[in-house]
Amino acid sequence: MAKKGDKSKKSVKKKSSKKSESKNPVKKIVSKVVGSVKKQELSEQAVEQKPQEQKAQVQQPAEQKPATTKERQTSAETPAPETPEQKNQQVQQQTQQKLGSSEIQQNAEQPAQQQAPATSEKQTIKQQTAEQPSQQTPTAQTTQEEQQNTQEEEKPSEQQAEQKPKEKTSKTSKKQSASNRVPTGIKGFDELIGGGFPKRSSTLICGGPGTGKTIFCMEYLIKGATEFNEKGLYVSFEQREDQIKDQAEQFGWDIDKLEKQGMIRILSIPVEKISEKTIKRIQNLVEDDNIKRLVIDSLSTLVINAPIFSSKQGLAIKDVVGEDVIFSPPVVGDYFVQRFLYGFIENLRDLECTSLLVGEADQSGKFISRDTLSEFVCDGIVLISFESMGGDFSRSLIVRKMRHTKNNEDVHPLEISNKGLVVHSIE
Repeated sequence: MAKKGDKSKKSVKKKSSKKSESKNPVKKIVSKVVGSVKKQELSEQAVEQKPQEQKAQVQQPAEQKPATTKERQTSAETPAPETPEQKNQQVQQQTQQKLGSSEIQQNAEQPAQQQAPATSEKQTIKQQTAEQPSQQTPTAQTTQEEQQNTQEEEKPSEQQAEQKPKEKTSKTSKKQSASNRVPTGIKGFDELIGGGFPKRSSTLICGGPGTGKTIFCMEYLIKGATEFNEKGLYVSFEQREDQIKDQAEQFGWDIDKLEKQGMIRILSIPVEKISEKTIKRIQNLVEDDNIKRLVIDSLSTLVINAPIFSSKQGLAIKDVVGEDVIFSPPVVGDYFVQRFLYGFIENLRDLECTSLLVGEADQSGKFISRDTLSEFVCDGIVLISFESMGGDFSRSLIVRKMRHTKNNEDVHPLEISNKGLVVHSIE
């Protein structure tokens, strides 16, 4: 009876609890949530315990019983679950293997690439050794390479190589032309005759009285001594030495100083002393003093006072006349004078100097010079004229002839300034 009573009590309690639970749904939900949380905790604990058990099994292999054949087969068929650490290790090993395989492939490709140029280099070396059997040291090879590089750098292009000979020829021609010229130093004049008078030439400076012939020749000597370091000789048959120096002082030219330096010498020969020995005297002075510039002033005076008598040995008609006959100009005309003048100018050509010869212009207009011969014998003619037209310049200059060079043929205004002559351009 007591048991029945207890059972009835329990059933009553269950019913009352069920009723209370039905009455309180919140409690029911909370209990479910708590139960689920507990289950999760239990499952996590089980998962944590499994790796620990596995580690313990690994650490204590001796305590385990020997597995049967069936267990071995099943274990081989079903591998043991891997831990996260093992997975990480496997991943690292796989990456390392991949990297190693790629490096091996690269290393395998590099020798193949290096072998190709090496073989080509060997072939070229063999060819070089075949052409050059003698062995060369590395230093010799480097020196040869440097020499080849320098030679390649020094080799100009084809155009430059073609242009250089032309430039050299033009420069050499200019140098030769400049070396074969004797510049006057007169402003504006040298440009008219290609830079100066040809060396060892004789030029006639011709004009009327007061045109500036003597000034032209004097400046030629002064500029030669002061600017070109060439000695000069002024031979005058008309003026005395002091007259020439006084005229030079008007332009600031100190001839006394140049005479002391041995650069200029003035030789005044009176007309009564002109003879066949005059040319010999001039020749000796030119050779002894190494004169490079010579002025003869003037041919007109020389012709008037030329020797009027000559023996038959100096005549071309000696075969016609008798042995003891002596001829004078009234008999033969101007033959003796022209012969003397011709011989005088020709003898100047043999000297190592460049000569200027002053001559008077012919007023009739038939000839350029009064002597009617020097214009043909001389290498060049510079004609100076005087015409008062009321302009800035009353004198003019023209180069009528100049052998061995191309000369300007225009008429140019000529100015006598405080410092010398100035030849102006017509442009």
